[in-house]
Order: sequence, then structure tokens, then C-alpha cells
Amino acid sequence: MSRYLKIAALAAAAVLLALLAAAVYFGATVNPNDYKGDLVRLMQQQHQRTLAIGGDITLRLYPRIGAEFGKVSLSEQNSATEFASADGMTISVALLPLLRNRIEIDRIEVRGARMRLVRSANGSVNTRDLTAARTAQNEAGGLARGGASMRFAIDSLRIDNAHLLIDDRKAGRTLQVNHLNIESGAVARGVPGKLALSGNVSMNKPAISTALTLQSAFMLDPARHRIAFTDVEANFDIANKATRIAAKGRVDIDVDVDEFAADLQGTLNDAIFDLKAGRRAGAYRLALNIDKLDLGRYREQPALVAAGSASSAAPPDLSVLAGVRASGSIHVGALTVGSINANNVRAVLRADGVKFALEPTAADLYGGSAAGSLAFDLTPGAASPRLTLVQNLKGVQVGPLLHAVLGRDTIDGKGKLMLDVQTEVGTMQHMREVLGGRAALRLTDGSVTGIDLTGMITGADKAAGSSPPGARTGFAQLDASFSIANGVAHNEDLRASTALLTVEGAGDIDLGREQLDYHLRCTVASTGIGVPVNLSGPWSAISWQVAGATLSRAALEKLARDKLKASIRSLIKRRDSLRKPAS
Repeated sequence: MSRYLKIAALAAAAVLLALLAAAVYFGATVNPNDYKGDLVRLMQQQHQRTLAIGGDITLRLYPRIGAEFGKVSLSEQNSATEFASADGMTISVALLPLLRNRIEIDRIEVRGARMRLVRSANGSVNTRDLTAARTAQNEAGGLARGGASMRFAIDSLRIDNAHLLIDDRKAGRTLQVNHLNIESGAVARGVPGKLALSGNVSMNKPAISTALTLQSAFMLDPARHRIAFTDVEANFDIANKATRIAAKGRVDIDVDVDEFAADLQGTLNDAIFDLKAGRRAGAYRLALNIDKLDLGRYREQPALVAAGSASSAAPPDLSVLAGVRASGSIHVGALTVGSINANNVRAVLRADGVKFALEPTAADLYGGSAAGSLAFDLTPGAASPRLTLVQNLKGVQVGPLLHAVLGRDTIDGKGKLMLDVQTEVGTMQHMREVLGGRAALRLTDGSVTGIDLTGMITGADKAAGSSPPGARTGFAQLDASFSIANGVAHNEDLRASTALLTVEGAGDIDLGREQLDYHLRCTVASTGIGVPVNLSGPWSAISWQVAGATLSRAALEKLARDKLKASIRSLIKRRDSLRKPAS
């Protein structure tokens, strides 16, 4: 055994000496600057781009044979504008292929790279010529000098402190990646590689800033301009939003036609999601399943629907949806939007570039169910997007729902609520002021906050006043329908019943100014007496006026007794008339 080990050791030493001799010979006979002009010419001939290599190329023999460059820059196609540059770059070549008169890139190291990718308004990209299909000669060699050929395959790649700008003029969006660091394995056709990446990413529409780390296996298919990423592990830490995303899965990218397909599973903070997404023929597809989601957590301002201070919050930025064509499905186990909570939310996504809609939608909320649609009209040139909301709610406790929407107690009860409204997207205050459409409700066993009709009629010593804090009118049933224009809901058919009263009425509710103006006729059930009541003023302090003399409780009791006596007398007379013999 020792003999064989000795032979193996001697053979290894011989190979090592041969490689060392080859390296010394290469260093003594090859001048890397001889290739400088060829590189510049090749780039100009094939891509009409100017390659500038500052200073001499320095040959390195250790730890790899290769060349070290100073500042390098590459222009835009047919332009002197800089497309990419680097403060320094080292390219190493494999030694054994040199013995066969072939140059193969072993490793590339780039320091301080800067690159600017531009998609113009017509959709063309300033890298198209670099990613376009090459001839078989280019793929096999492409650059030759003195009989030597070069194969454009990279065994490993390292990029330190790079800066990338993506200027998407078609979408009006910019994305920057700063302090980008990349370490990869083989970058060659059909050869599996490994990738590790980190950087800081920021975008203007929507405004977002995140630290990104990613690890993945990948494989290139240059002939079809595709990259397949497998065993993806990505982490996003979004600044100012307390948001962390971790995902695993697979992503396939077609660079040439700007298409991709992703199958990812992961976590969004403490929520678990499964996402299948892609882009093909300019349209996105999406299938998202997530166990819980709080939309207000992921933006600096409150969401579209929120309580209290949301009325003055900045409007949401929907520019990211403009021009999007998409389809798909969304399921959220528990959804929070502002102060609204819903469970088992299902929606079908439909977008044609102008209309972005979740249609149909369904959810369980506040003890009942809701079904309908939510759509945004993003017509180009419009002053602001328009929102259309259609919802039919059944068996819902409307008290907590309306409190979540309006930030105050208004009407409580259980039953049906129908909404078909439109508004302009803006602040909550603006959305209320320009709201239009129609609504209807039918509620049982509830109450109206801010007024006490029974107290006004039966216990008042005066004909007018303001409702005290905590005033409330309970009802057994309440029905009403509304037509809404410019934020004012007009009603003509209010019907309600309480333990003492039946109520009919008509009036206006100003949603923008949070005021009402109502005219009611309250009928005392035991007497049949109708009492007109006018309500007006802000929701927080409603003023009332009984049109006519107020009725004290004693007076109502007397009227009730008189009515009862009259009824008894009527029954006695009827009985007596039946007992009289026929004449």
C-alpha cells in the first residue's frame, strides 16, 4: 500500500511541477495588453458600444493566472453615455485549457461596479443587444488571437459594493440597488451554480426601502435566455414598516421577453403564505394563500378604510396598479383593513390595464357574511382613480362594523346592509365628500346613538333641546334606503318600531360634514297619536325639536287610559246591541 501511495505522491508532484512550469511560461510569454485592442474592437463591432480600459492590464500569476484591470467603462449602444463602469476588475483563466491553446474564464471579480438599466416608453430595454442570441461562432469562441479561442463561461463570480439603477420610463418607476454584493459559482450554459446576494433596495412607486439577502441555486440557458433559480431562500427587511419577508421556492426568468414564473412559500412577519405568480405575454397571474394579513401594518399611512385620524391621512398611491394586466385568486384567513376585521376572505383578481378589480369577493365578518366586489378605475389622464364598492351583507352586526368605518357609534343591530357606491380615491375626508350611489339596510334588535325619541316625547318639559351624551333609541326593527350624491345620503322611507313608538321619516345624512337633518313622525303605539320631531346638527350633538306641544308622561298615560276606556265602552255597546231581541 505504501508503494502505491508513494507512486501517487510522485505523480501528483510531477503534475504540480508541470502546471507551475506552464504558469511560468505563460507569464513570461503572454502580454495581456495584446488582447486589449481586440476586446475594444469586439465590443464595437458586435454591439456598437465603446469599451474603455484605463491604464495597462496587469498580469497576475497568483493565486490564479489572469489579468487585473483598473477603471473600466462601457457606453450605451451608439452613444457616448455611460451604461456601466467599474473601479477595478480581475479576470482569471483556467490553466489546463491554456495548454490546449484555449482560453477559459475561471473567475471574475468586480469592484465598485455601476450600471444603469433603462426601459423606454415603448418598452425597449438598453440591454437587448447584450442579451440577444449570438452566433454559434460567438458561443464557441468569439475572440481569437494567434489561434487561441476564448469560451465565455465563468467558473465563479464576485461583485463587491455595486450600484444598480433601473429606470422604467414606461411605468414611471425607478428602482435602485446600493451596496450590492454577489458571490456565485459557475455561470455557464447548462452548468448548475450557487448564488449569494445582499444589498439595499429602494423604489419610488410605491415608496419602499428594504434590505435584501438571497441564496439560491441557479442554471443558465443562454440559447433561450432563461435563468432557473431553485432552492431560493430570500429575506426582505423593509425599513419603516416593521416588515420582514422570508421565502423559499423556485423562480424561472426569461430575460429576453421579460417573463417569469415563481412558486414560493414563506412568512410575512408572523403570517404564513403560499404564492404562485408569474408574467407571460405582458399579463401577470397570481394565486396567493396567506393565513393572516394586516394591510395597515405595511404602509406609513392608514389604509383606505380606517378610524378616527384616517380622515386626514394621505391618499393611497395606486400608480403601481396603472397599466397592469393580471388575473388570479387571493385567500386570506384573517384580514385587517384599518379597523375592519374579516375572516375567510376570498377574491378573484381581474385587471385589464384600466380597471383593477377584486370581483367577486366574499368574506365572513361581524357574525355574518359579505359578498360583492371592489374595483378601481385607473383611466389615464383622470384627475384621480375612482373606487367602486358593491357589497351585500347578511346577518351582520352593523354596530362594530360602522364603528370601525366611521370611528364612532352610530347604529347598532343585526341584519342586512346593501352598498353600491362610487367615489374618488383620496383622503378619507375627500372620499366621503364626493361619495355617490345607493344603500339600504334592514336591522332588528338594535339602537340609534345620539337621540332618545322616547324621552323627547314622553319625558320632555320643553319642545326643543340637544341630546345628552349617551342618548340612545332602541328599536325592534329599522328599515331604510338611501340615494347618495356628493357625500349626502338622502332617505324617504325610514320605518322603525320601538317598545313605545312607531317611526316614519325622511331626511339627509351629510357624510362629509358628519351632520344630519331629519323629519320624523313618531306615533305612540298605545294611543295612535302622532308627534312630529325634527332632528338636526352634528352627529356628536344632535339638536331636536318637537313640532307642537310636548306630551308629558302623565298626559300620555291619561290619553292611554281614555283610549282604553273608549275601547271598553265600545265593546260594551256592541255586546248590548247583540243582546237586544229583534223587533
